[in-house]
This record gives sequence, structure tokens and C-alpha cells, in this order.
Amino acid sequence: MCIHRWLAAVMIGSAAVLGAVPAAADPPATATSLQLGVGFRYGYELEEGDFNPWGTGIGVEIGYTLPSALYFGGNFDYFLGEEGESLSGNIWQLMAEAGYDLGFGEGPFFVLRPKLGAGVAGYQYELCLDTTSCQSNSETNFAIAPGATFMILTKSVSVALDFRYDMIFADEQLNALIFSVGVGF
Repeated sequence: MCIHRWLAAVMIGSAAVLGAVPAAADPPATATSLQLGVGFRYGYELEEGDFNPWGTGIGVEIGYTLPSALYFGGNFDYFLGEEGESLSGNIWQLMAEAGYDLGFGEGPFFVLRPKLGAGVAGYQYELCLDTTSCQSNSETNFAIAPGATFMILTKSVSVALDFRYDMIFADEQLNALIFSVGVGF
């Protein structure tokens, strides 16, 4: 639980710092643009144990930034999961996101987007206690994911690094840190 409190303090502190950053005179390069991106994900589970239902994954996202620099979009992530000694499983997520694009640097070529995602996450697993008896189950639950995206923009493509703290509200809450790298158009 200590790591959760630490992460919450870091996220609240980051939001306070980002909220104090003055708005740029010029809108960021993403303003009034439709963005489409694909990329690789890795989810690191924060609960104790040797099973990580996130692991490596892929994702796609689409969004639009208004002239006011407000961003609205959505993403779909599919994680392959990792296998434990007697347990295997994976997670998928479908989320809507809202954020605010902050342009900085020389020209509007760098963008930092603090954001919050909310949606559903599906969790599928199979438990095999011996070679003859296996049980499988799947469930879908509400999930939220505060985070931030850093983008480097060129004339034709963008590279994005993304960080999210993922919380799935199941009977036993699932928490993970999700790291993403992707390209956008």
C-alpha cells in the first residue's frame, strides 16, 4: 500500500505543477488536429505475486485537440499477459480520455499532455491446479487511468511516450503502471 500512496502523491504533485504552468501564447501544434496512433505497451502489475496479467501489449488511439488545447479521445489496449506457475491470463481495455496539451520548446514541436482515462477493462484468466482440472473465468469492470503523454512532432509523424497508472475496480482491485511508445499520424 505504501507504493500506492507514494504514486498518488507524485501524481497530485505533478498535476499541481502542470496546473501552475502558464498557458502558451501560441496553441500547441496539436490544436485543431485529429490524431491517430498505434504502439507497443507494457503493463507492470503493482500487486504482490508472480503473475502479471498485463505484460506486453499493443494499442491504438484516436483523438482530437480543440483550439483551446483541450484533448478528447479514446484508446484500445490489448495486453498478452504473462503466465504464472498455475495461472495464465490477460487484460484488454477500452477507455475515453480527456487532457490538456501544453506546447513547449523552440516552436510547437514538443507537447506534454496530462490526461485522465475512464472506461472498461476485461480480465480473462485460467487456473490449473493440476493437469486434469482447469477453471477459467472472465469479467469486465470499470477502470480509470490518470497519466501523461509526451510527444515529439514532425511534419508527417509524431513519436509519443505515455505513462499511466491503471486501476481496475474488480472484486480485488488490480493496479498497474503502463508504459507505451508509439507513432502517430
